[in-house]
Amino acid sequence: MQRKWGEAGRLLLPIGCALAQLFLAYDVTRLATLAFPSVLLGVEYLLRTDAWRARAWAPAVLAANLFVPQVNVAMGVIDRMGPR
Repeated sequence: MQRKWGEAGRLLLPIGCALAQLFLAYDVTRLATLAFPSVLLGVEYLLRTDAWRARAWAPAVLAANLFVPQVNVAMGVIDRMGPR
């Protein structure tokens, strides 16, 4: 099995940088936003290599995501975004 250190590093670097923010401030939304590029790189890798047959189920996951209501969570209050 060939090890792919470069691809693993590309995935872990944004996560490590986001976790380094914990030394400065505690903000979960900031950490999720800063680590989001790792999600994009992971999806790109799955689609490029078709690992776990990602090309078969990725369109269904994307379509299902359009029906998830968007919320804003701040200071313990959940506020649904969009028309009221």
